Amino acid sequence: MHQKRAHSRPTSLALATTAAVSALLAGCATRSLIDESQAYTDLGQHIRAFRLLDDARDLALLESDPVDPELERAWRHARRNFLLDRARRYIFLEYEKEALVDLAALEAIAPDEPEIPILRRRAVHKLALRAAEDGDRLLKQRLFAEALAAYLEAESIEPTLPEAQAGRLEVESQVSRLTERAQQQFLMAVRKLPEFRFDEVRWHSSNAIVDDPDREDAEALRLRAQRELALEARNRGDESREKGNFGAALVDYRSAKTRNPDLEGLEERIADMEAELQVSRLAGEAQMRMRQGRFDEARELLDEAFAMTVRLRPGISELMLQNRHLEGEAQYTKARDLELQGKKQQALEAFSALAEAWPEGLDDEKQRVELLSSDIASAKTEWDAAVAAEAAGELEQALEHYRSSKLFYARLADADERIAALEAKLAAGKAPAGAAKQPEGN
Repeated sequence: MHQKRAHSRPTSLALATTAAVSALLAGCATRSLIDESQAYTDLGQHIRAFRLLDDARDLALLESDPVDPELERAWRHARRNFLLDRARRYIFLEYEKEALVDLAALEAIAPDEPEIPILRRRAVHKLALRAAEDGDRLLKQRLFAEALAAYLEAESIEPTLPEAQAGRLEVESQVSRLTERAQQQFLMAVRKLPEFRFDEVRWHSSNAIVDDPDREDAEALRLRAQRELALEARNRGDESREKGNFGAALVDYRSAKTRNPDLEGLEERIADMEAELQVSRLAGEAQMRMRQGRFDEARELLDEAFAMTVRLRPGISELMLQNRHLEGEAQYTKARDLELQGKKQQALEAFSALAEAWPEGLDDEKQRVELLSSDIASAKTEWDAAVAAEAAGELEQALEHYRSSKLFYARLADADERIAALEAKLAAGKAPAGAAKQPEGN
């Protein structure tokens, strides 16, 4: 028993000694932190001074250890300096609301701090002054409601702020003047109404609304003038449409829609005029193709235009006839050129096609078909007689028949060669040297 007690005694002493040493070391560490924090405070670095102690205190609370009383006192003192310093900085940086929060926290732990009321007055004054400056800016933009709200906010922050009071009075004065001017503009609009001078009614009522946006009577008058002007524009458009001035009609219809989009019948009128203008453009393009001799393209354009319109169909029909007539004249000219070149067979075919396309008659194509048919038939008859005479050795008769064939249709066959050969034979007194070839035509 004695030995056990002897053994437990040194153990208890060792534990007591260890606790004392730990407490001493902890106290030394705390003292060191406090000294370091004080060094930051002496340099005016209150944020670093407070953070150093605040971190140590948070660590102790996290580990459920009792906070050293000396550390707690130093922490409270550092927090006081920190809040005071940060409030000053916030005011300087124009974060007045944040500064007021810090000052409230400071007052809770140090109600006797003499700088609190001074800083609070400064923060409140700057906050109110900024609201008044916002009011000045809004007043310059003639945003009276917003400006008044800003001035009232400034007065709620600092009731005696001269800038806020002056701004509020200026808003009231300008609004009063605008209200009087709005009434004058409204009365002028009313006076113009019986005279049906709706442009002036709209002008004056709009001015009244600008001066006093709450004038519902002016807005109603403006809308009425807008509708009347829209009706006038629509009626002008109808008149232009009846006269065939589709571009002018479209301008008036669109003007009416701008003034009163809900006016009945405008969408249909606008679509109708846009279609008629498209028809006019197609007709114009077709006429250009007609002048260029591109009659097939012109015909396609006119067919498309004809299908799109009812109102312009008479004019389109006339252009169709004109295109057909011009095409016929071009074909006639081509056939006539063939005839003048002596290409009677090709000319006959061209005039025959023209006569078939124009049963009612375009020019003298039918007479030319008869004449050309007669000439070609006579030329072939004379040629056949010449060939027969030449085969029979009757050279002089053959020569006369060749010459007659050439007079009727020079390009029927090689008449010039036959005539030259027979003339040479007759001059030499020689007999023919073989039968003539049948003509192939040209």
